[in-house]
Amino acid sequence: MNSEAKTVLKNYSQLVDRIKKLIIVINKQNGIKRELQKKVEELEQKLNSRVIENETLELKEELKKVKHENKILKEKETHIKTKIERLAVKLEQLHL
Repeated sequence: MNSEAKTVLKNYSQLVDRIKKLIIVINKQNGIKRELQKKVEELEQKLNSRVIENETLELKEELKKVKHENKILKEKETHIKTKIERLAVKLEQLHL
């Protein structure tokens, strides 16, 4: 083999080695990307669960308020019914 052919072969071999190294780097980067994507998904799930927890707490507080308001309304309704019954009794007494 002449020196020119040896040089071309050497350059070709160096290019192949560089390509192999680049492929290895790309594969490592892809692995890192996958790991990062998994972490992103995990963090999004945690965030969503915390949002749901916060919304649940807010809804529980709102439910508590509504139940309290409902209790007050029932008490008022009972009070009004009692007044109506008293007035009905008085009305009957007036007719007698």
